[in-house]
Order: sequence, then structure tokens, then C-alpha cells
Amino acid sequence: MKTAFFGIVAAILVSFSASAEGLIEKAEKFVDALEQEDLKTVEPMMAEAFIFEDPTWGAAHEGKANVLKIYQNYTGGARNLQKIKTQAYESAGTVVFVYVYYAEMNLAGRGKEPRYHPVMGYGGRIIQFDKAGLVKRHIDFADYASVAKIAASLKE
Repeated sequence: MKTAFFGIVAAILVSFSASAEGLIEKAEKFVDALEQEDLKTVEPMMAEAFIFEDPTWGAAHEGKANVLKIYQNYTGGARNLQKIKTQAYESAGTVVFVYVYYAEMNLAGRGKEPRYHPVMGYGGRIIQFDKAGLVKRHIDFADYASVAKIAASLKE
């Protein structure tokens, strides 16, 4: 009896693990393409009622066409972006990534001569999928407070 029970539990865990791994891989493909500004790969992965949020900047954008315009300059003032993923997990169609990042950030501000400075910090992404397997929501967050401190110190 115990053997049958553990066999069933193991089968359930393996099936959940396999589906979670599939969504994690899909989310990685989405994020990797986005960071390369490869919108030809990103676009078909998005639901029409797509939402992109970046709470750090107070930004929230809705609708696939609108968000694709925002994504045209996704990496903004960063170059040589590198990430080390520290956690990746899936729960109920939502994938969470936590990472440490390194980038050279343009700290000069818009309209000024670029001044790139190396920065390192923490970040994360939440990618939610709809029932059809399309990305319906992307929430981006990072430790931009540390970048702001560096920028302020360079202005002094």
C-alpha cells in the first residue's frame, strides 16, 4: 500500500516538475530574446492583453502593440549586461527569476554625452503565462537604488 502511494506521489511530482521546467525554459527564452531586443522572437510569445510593469520606475503598460513599442529600447542605458541566476521557480503558471547582475550603465541621463559606469546589483523578473501558454504579464524589478547612489556620487 505504501509503495503504491509513494509511486503515485512520485509520478505527480515528476509531472509537475516537467511542466514547471517547460514554463521556466519558455520564460528564459522570452527574457533572453527581450534582452537581445529580438522582438521577432518575443512578439509571438505574447498574449494580446499583455501587461508589462516595472515598479521601480512606476511604469505599467498594457496591450501587446503598446508594450512592443516600449520593448524596442528594453535595455535602455545598459550595455554589457550579464546576469547570474540565483533562483528560478514556477508556481501556477508564474515563473520567478532572481539574479545578480552586472552592467555598464549610462549614468549621464537622457540627452547628455553618455558616461558609462560599472554597476552590480540584484534583480528579478516575474513572467506569468495564460492558459494557452502565452506570456500575459512581465514584471521587472531591480536594485536601482544602488545605481542611483553611484550616479549621485559621480555628479559630486
